[in-house]
Order: sequence, then structure tokens, then C-alpha cells
Amino acid sequence: MHIDTRDNYIKITAAAIFLFSFLLLFLTTNDIGITCDEAWINDSAAHSFAQWMSLSLKTILKGNFSTFRSKETIEKFFGGHFHYHPPFGRIMHSFSLILFGNLVGDIKALRISPEMMFSIVCVLVFLITLSLSDYISAITASVCLLFMPRMFGHGHIFALDMPITFMWLLTIFFFIKSDEKRIYKVLFVVFLGLSFATKAHSLLIPLSILLWIIIFPSKKKFQLLTIGTLLGVIIFYIANPWLWVNLNSHIEEFISGMSSHTSDFVVKTYYLGRKYDSNAVPWHYPFVLSFFTIPAPILLFTIVGIISALKILINRLKNLFKTKSFTATEKLNIFIFINAFILFPVISLGFAPAYDGTRLFLPAFPFLAILSGTGFYKFINLIFTEGRKLGKWILASLIIASSAISLFDAHPFELSYYNIFSGGIKGAQRIGLETTYWGDAFNNDVISFMNERLRGKRINGRALFNSILFDYYHQYGILSNDIVYDALNYDYLLINRREGLLNDEDFFYIEEIKPLFSNKYKGTALFSIYKNK
Repeated sequence: MHIDTRDNYIKITAAAIFLFSFLLLFLTTNDIGITCDEAWINDSAAHSFAQWMSLSLKTILKGNFSTFRSKETIEKFFGGHFHYHPPFGRIMHSFSLILFGNLVGDIKALRISPEMMFSIVCVLVFLITLSLSDYISAITASVCLLFMPRMFGHGHIFALDMPITFMWLLTIFFFIKSDEKRIYKVLFVVFLGLSFATKAHSLLIPLSILLWIIIFPSKKKFQLLTIGTLLGVIIFYIANPWLWVNLNSHIEEFISGMSSHTSDFVVKTYYLGRKYDSNAVPWHYPFVLSFFTIPAPILLFTIVGIISALKILINRLKNLFKTKSFTATEKLNIFIFINAFILFPVISLGFAPAYDGTRLFLPAFPFLAILSGTGFYKFINLIFTEGRKLGKWILASLIIASSAISLFDAHPFELSYYNIFSGGIKGAQRIGLETTYWGDAFNNDVISFMNERLRGKRINGRALFNSILFDYYHQYGILSNDIVYDALNYDYLLINRREGLLNDEDFFYIEEIKPLFSNKYKGTALFSIYKNK
């Protein structure tokens, strides 16, 4: 397997993709409302880790090598809720906060972190797709990933979903390039360990590689995987300061928390018109959500890419014990296919929870974008003869333009995007899919209305995880302090239309009472304010 990154033309294109992606994300940073996970724990964790890094630097420069790793220090900065997930994703957010906080403010600085990660992801999709197809198809796959509304939305949010998506793809990229130079082997090992230190999803990375090695046996690759996994565990420890003290009890607590998460942390998920516990959602959930949330043209080419990969896989399985040779491109195609779908059965079989739309299987989408690139490549070479580049570029431009229109149409409600196959947001509601979920529709438009019309009033919220977002906007001085959250005696009720968390009274408001204000996407209310009846 080989990815050519030496050509100057390729380097310039990769740099242009990064700059274009980051500029577009950065310029829209404030449009998308703060999500519950950003407000609940990721902001405070990033600040805590940044304070620890500052303390560590100061004490080390003074020759003190014990304070930063003492039990008291570690418990103070990494204890509480912060150790539930490994810390590296939030440490990356902390670096962004340290570097840019004084320049653009804390919230924007924290969002620069996922914006940079997603921009790099778009570059990696270009490079990997290029090794499987041609320049036009690689550009199309990369830009269409950027313009996937839900991916673009997540590209702003300083949670853990974009960090694990970024780390997963980067680790796979270095594994693919590991035959070229020794440095890529080292980088694969390092980033596999850092992936372990980002989110539990990363445990599937070595499994995806192992499955590929079983299909296409390689002693060298198996040795690299074995060494990488063993050393990755050490890197996981180094990158997780909470494990530096009380190692045995902290490991036991961490493993216990991770293994019981699916059964203990249950969220009601609204799916196909019914409410399910997040650990008991029908097996087809990730497949249906993916089918209905990828823009139609990209989805069609993704299906072509999937069919192409399946043909190679079936051919290989038929000749598993024979000496039939396969090209490096065919082998890489199967590797991408495995990584695109390895999360799906984990969710389908109930080993991981299913809620929050596509968020918990977000790492699949860059690989699906690569498959869309290979599908596009197959299609254009079928309908255009050799050398007809103009026709290929025109078709690519039309696909990219249609994706851009989908994104523009959905902004700033990207996390509520549904494609034409679902009938859009209204069709998704008829099918019985959640209208919105993470609180992103509680944005500047809502806050402006509240600051103008609801000052001195008492507010209650539904499907907003209590007062988390209110407290956060108060903390940063965005929401007027005389607007008070009161769950019992309130003047106004704010409803985030996450059907899985709403009760009969909430639906009565939605269906029978005219709101004072609604944040709407294509005429559908995502977030509404009602006077208490």
C-alpha cells in the first residue's frame, strides 16, 4: 500500500484543502450553538488540563519535578468526571485554548481545535483517495466530506468525537505508509497509543488492522501491529496523567466505568417513531442514520464504492487459500471498507450505545467519503473515455456544488440535516427520527431574543440536560444574569425538540400552543420558547 505525498502539486493541493477547510470552519465558528457536552464537561476539562500544563511548565523550569505529578495535583486537575474518558482529546483542546485564548476568546479558541482536526481529516481523505483513484476523484471526496452537513457541524464542536475521528484516520494513514519509511512505523505506534488515550472507540483500530491481515496475510504488518499495540498501551499510560497515581485502583475504576457505560448510562433515543433505551435500539440504527444523513449524490457514489470493495472482498474470500494475487489498490480498498464499517456491528449488537444521531460512529464517515471517491472514479471512467478531463471536472463540480448547497441550506443547523431520501427534516419527522438532539439550536438567535424580551424572567428547559447551557452562557456573560433558571416556578419554557427526552406535557406545548419564538430549519421548529400555561 502506498500514498504518494512527494509531488509538489499534491502538496500544494493538500495545503489548499487545509486552508480552505479551516477558513470556512473558522468563519462559521459562532454560528452553531454550544452543545451540552461542550458546556457540561469539555470546557471545564480543557481549562483544568491547561492549568495543569501551565503549572507543570513553571515547576519544571524551577527544577521541581515532583509537584506536577503528585497525587494531590493529579487528583485536582484530572479527577472527578474528567477521568471517565481518556484525556488526550481534551488535552488537544487545552493546547488550542493556551495558544489562541487570549487572541479570540476561550470559546472560539476551544473550537479551533476540532476545526483544525477536521481540516487535516479532509487532507488525509484527499491523499488516501488519490492512491485509490485519480486527482479529480480525490478532490471530490475531500471537499464533499467537508460539505457533509453533519460532519461540518461536528467539525466545530470541542467534544471527543472529532478528536477520535482525527486520531483514527491519522493512525490508519501512518499504517498505510509504514512500508515507505521507518519514521512512519514510529508515527503509527505513537498515534495508535495516543488514539487509545483519546476514546474507547480506538480499541477497534487494531481490530480493523487484524481483520485486514487475516484477509491479506503479512508477517511484517502483523509484527508492526503487535509492537504498535503493546507500545501503544505504554503511550496510553504516559498520555493519561490520572493513571500516574494509584495505578491499580484507577485502572480498575476506568475499565469498570467503560465496560458498564452502555448499561448504566442510558439515554432515550427516538427512532422510527418509538422511544428506545440507547442500549436497546434496533440493529439497523447506524445504517439507517447514515443512509439518511449523507447528501444524496455523495451517498450514491459511496454505494458504488462499497459495491466495488465488496466485489474485491468476495473475490478474495473465494480464493482465500489460493495464490491468486491482488493489487495494492485492491488491498487498500478492502482496508478502507473494513474501517468504514467496523463500528456499525459494535453498535448494532449493543456493545456500544446508540444515541445522538451519527455522533457515536463519526469515525466511519471519512472512510465512507474515501469510498465515495473510489465510486466516483469508477463512474466517471465508465461514462467518459480516456482523456476527457473537462467532462470529469464538470461532473465533479456539479457534485461538489450540490453538496455545498446542502450545507448552505442546513447551516447553522447541520446536526439536524437529513437528505432527500428521507424527505428532508419534515420527512425525517414523518419517518420518526429525532429532529435535533445536542442543544446546538440554542444559539445566538435564541440568546438575543431572551436578552431582549425575557430579562428578569424565570426559565425552565426541556431536553437540555437541566441548566447546563444556561449556566454556561451565564458564565461567559452571553446570557443576561437576570434571566434565572428555575425548574419549578418558571415564567417561560424552552423546548429543545429532542423527541426521545420529551414527555406528554412537552408535546402538548409543541402541538397546541403557539411559541413566542422558534428557531426553525426549513419551517420546522428545532428550539422554541413558550409562555408557561
